[in-house]
Amino acid sequence: MRVICTAGHVDHGKSTLVTALTGRDPDRLAEEKRRGLTIDLGFAWTTLPDVGAVAFVDLPGHERFVPTMLAGAGPVRTALFVVAADEGWMPQSAEHLAILELLGTTHAVVALTRVDLVDEETAWIAAELLADQLRDTALADAPIVPVSSTTGAGLEELRGALGAMLSAAPAVPDDGRPRMWLDRAFSIRGAGTVVTGTLQGGAVAVGDRLQVLPLDREVRVRGLQALEQDVAEVRPGWRVAMNLSGVDADEVGRGDAVVGGGWRTTEVLEALVTPVDGQVVGRRGAWTAHVGTAAVGVHVHPVAGQDLLDVGAVRLEMDRALPLAVGDRVVLRESGRGVTAGGGTVIDPAPGPRVRGATARRSRAQRLERAGSVDAPADRVRLLVEARRAAPTAAVLADANAGPDAIAAGDAVVVGDHLVHPEEFALWSGLAVSAVVSFHQRRPALPAVDPEVPRRRLREADCPHDVIRPLLGLLVERDRLTSVPGGVAAPGHEPRLTVAQQSARVALLERLDAEGASPAPLAEVAEAVGADDDLLTVLRSTGQLVDLPGLDAAMTASALERATATLAALQADRGPFTASQAREALDTTRRFALPLLELLDTTGVTTRDGDLRHLT
Repeated sequence: MRVICTAGHVDHGKSTLVTALTGRDPDRLAEEKRRGLTIDLGFAWTTLPDVGAVAFVDLPGHERFVPTMLAGAGPVRTALFVVAADEGWMPQSAEHLAILELLGTTHAVVALTRVDLVDEETAWIAAELLADQLRDTALADAPIVPVSSTTGAGLEELRGALGAMLSAAPAVPDDGRPRMWLDRAFSIRGAGTVVTGTLQGGAVAVGDRLQVLPLDREVRVRGLQALEQDVAEVRPGWRVAMNLSGVDADEVGRGDAVVGGGWRTTEVLEALVTPVDGQVVGRRGAWTAHVGTAAVGVHVHPVAGQDLLDVGAVRLEMDRALPLAVGDRVVLRESGRGVTAGGGTVIDPAPGPRVRGATARRSRAQRLERAGSVDAPADRVRLLVEARRAAPTAAVLADANAGPDAIAAGDAVVVGDHLVHPEEFALWSGLAVSAVVSFHQRRPALPAVDPEVPRRRLREADCPHDVIRPLLGLLVERDRLTSVPGGVAAPGHEPRLTVAQQSARVALLERLDAEGASPAPLAEVAEAVGADDDLLTVLRSTGQLVDLPGLDAAMTASALERATATLAALQADRGPFTASQAREALDTTRRFALPLLELLDTTGVTTRDGDLRHLT
């Protein structure tokens, strides 16, 4: 099935033409039939050769009903544009065309209607003038078909043109994440709630559990219809009626959406917007944003700060949340004046807080304005990563309406559970490595750098907290850093003592070695010989200096070895020995003997049994 929306000025024969093509009157309301004026969305369908079922969403043409027109056109990207030969181009012709362009409509057929009311020459002139109006627009290449709904002239040619247009138009993509913007909701006796719309994004089957947003209500699909026929499954691009359980008809309506596949709502978005000729998009005015079938009040904030006269980035803060993704189309109307002022493409459906400062705003705007294609899932992921710089992978994929296979190498770096823009990854990686190298340069004696050093530098650079640890791990995996006991190091780093540290080392070890098992306080000795903390760390880590538990004192490895030999001689002479006997043999005090024996116990050199010890 394919879906086409009609567009054009009021009373140019859209509904009559749909009736002639389908045999079904799309006007449903008694008031519409009484006044001969389309007020609400109408629906009809037919079949076309080589295409199959084709549904029409008939849109009202009166200027008072432009919001309704937008609700019908929002989810559809193929159009039948209607201009009457006896009246020609009119104000709503221009506005409807602008809306189709803003919605991204590129495949359309133009019907020049009511040719039975003019002579052949006038019809030819009307067609030429119409072609001039369409030149340099999205419908410039659309065929113009003269037609009369009254006499039937041109109807077969129009059917052929519609079939050719639909055959050339791309199919609605199936991303496995269905979303149907609702255009109607009602209740049927014995069935319950029924909602209708044009399905996008993925298939839905009877029995599926979906969600109604922004109501955030889980529902079950009790039944499905397409073109008034019961079906077990519906596909993207179809006109669909869903019978839902779990929600009442008065709880949902036009502008809501039924979704599946992990959609989330947002009240803020950033979009690339193009003003309609002569219009300004800016902070002043009462604005309404139209997305899908929804119409919501918004506050408009140009990202760079200046009102838009040409294409640019805007931030839209909406009155209610909507389920949006990258690539969705938004149309902006200035409610006070009742004009369509601009519209464009959603680039970031859930941006962070507004950036502050002129330079930061310009930078943000430039990033958004660099947006290219949003057709493919990989393009949508790329745009979000470009806009956000670093964001949770799950959020990016949800907002991009994409799967994991859309993460293209080179467009994003996977860092833990985040996607990071390559430029940001290069910046943060360079800062982390630089922090480690700088630490080595300042304190070359230490073999390891505490990971808190590069972490601190990354926090200063606004690297997200959840990115910092996995980023350091990734740098180790990529051999830009090395994991060593006690922290990290730059590859190839060899600890080395400065000249001053080498001199202090000799003096410190000589003095402590001479003091044997009764060393002076280590801080006192270190200060006397000029030994800094880094030197002490190196001496401890290399085993040249051994701390005595509970004391600010340490023994050299040589002194400890002599003490052990003394205890071995004591054991050979007397067998297992007491602490008092060890103290006497070592010629030290109880203050030093007990910590020394505790150290030997801990390291397995001695074994204690009650009051006695023996060397193992």
